[in-house]
Amino acid sequence: ELFIQNGKMIRGALVFLGYDMISQQSSNDTLFVAEATELFQAGLLIHDDIMDNDELRRGKPSMHTQYSGLMVQENSRYPKNTGKSLAICVGDATFFLGYQLLNQITNQDIRQKLTEIFSNELTSVSFAQMQDMYNGASLRNAALDDILRLYQYKTGQYSVTLPLTAGAVLAGANKDTLRHIEKFGNALGIAYQLTDDTLNMFGDPKITGKPIGSDMREGKQTPYVYYLKQEGIS
Repeated sequence: ELFIQNGKMIRGALVFLGYDMISQQSSNDTLFVAEATELFQAGLLIHDDIMDNDELRRGKPSMHTQYSGLMVQENSRYPKNTGKSLAICVGDATFFLGYQLLNQITNQDIRQKLTEIFSNELTSVSFAQMQDMYNGASLRNAALDDILRLYQYKTGQYSVTLPLTAGAVLAGANKDTLRHIEKFGNALGIAYQLTDDTLNMFGDPKITGKPIGSDMREGKQTPYVYYLKQEGIS
């Protein structure tokens, strides 16, 4: 719970924004969807920190680092590996808890539609994360279009389009409106990821709460890395 509360909770807020763009009537279902969105995000971040070997998240030790420290205090065997294993389990649990919240949506048709939307987007994020990890380990240089396409699936659709769409669907938005939301959300999401890349390179960890330079350290192929390689610097 504290892990989620320490975050920006942008995605949860976008659920409310998507709903308010379509309807002025309040609905408890909006809260269920916003909470589920933040739980899904927490799980993805916990797993992402393990894959990227990041020891900080939101200005505090990441989940696997906290568990590893606990294992050290208890003089346990394999504290680092156990810490990662426990954090993976926590991340998995957030996904199941998120779907439990979605299951509380009162309208059965909307509940089924949103469950399908979230499942499709989370699957896309998983495949995009696999591609991101592959690019970081590969000696091949990814094309700029491929990097931006990855950003669309990993960040654009998931971070902006998904929560806005979820809120709009709850409010009864039509297909044309949802198409406009998707176009806007994907563009804004890519801009969001590019800003995140900039903060990873030049940000202040006291403000961002995340380590600086981790993308370069892990070999992530970002537009910054792409242009550096074009200049023969990296």
